[in-house]
Amino acid sequence: MLIDYLQDNNISIYELSKDSGVAYSTLHNIATGKQHIDRCSVGHLKRIADCLSMTMDRCYEICRVYTANDFEIFKSNVCHDVKRRGDLGFIGYMIESDDIMINWKNERKEQAMYLLSMLDYLSNINDIPLANRYDNIRQFRIEPPIVPLSVKMSDETVDNSIKEFWDHGIIEGDIRDVC
Repeated sequence: MLIDYLQDNNISIYELSKDSGVAYSTLHNIATGKQHIDRCSVGHLKRIADCLSMTMDRCYEICRVYTANDFEIFKSNVCHDVKRRGDLGFIGYMIESDDIMINWKNERKEQAMYLLSMLDYLSNINDIPLANRYDNIRQFRIEPPIVPLSVKMSDETVDNSIKEFWDHGIIEGDIRDVC
């Protein structure tokens, strides 16, 4: 969220408002997730991005509020990508594209951790050494754990979760169960 980015960079909403010309109340609502960036004008987005010295796409990603449903769609798309590319093709693509680090740097930690969990899982079941370029983010775990919308959390849910996903705080049972 924008508020996290601003705090990490020691920028106040007031300063951003003053520098960008975007009303404080608008920025406050975007930063705290009360107003979705989708409802802002392109002009506002451009002024915010310019003040933060970033592209409009990066600014949009930082300001966007992700819902549990967005994450479910993301997970489904990743599983379909694994099915389409095959295990080895997906592993190669992940290493080549560096989507894990791109998501991590864009403050999309859940997406980065899901991709890393998938990469580690597929590497382990195919006897491929883990990509050491991600060792620095392997130490992180999402808390509280992410539970699929369709699952009620229980001890059995955790027991049936794939280890590589659970290690990062994600409940995932069967990546192959896609249409």
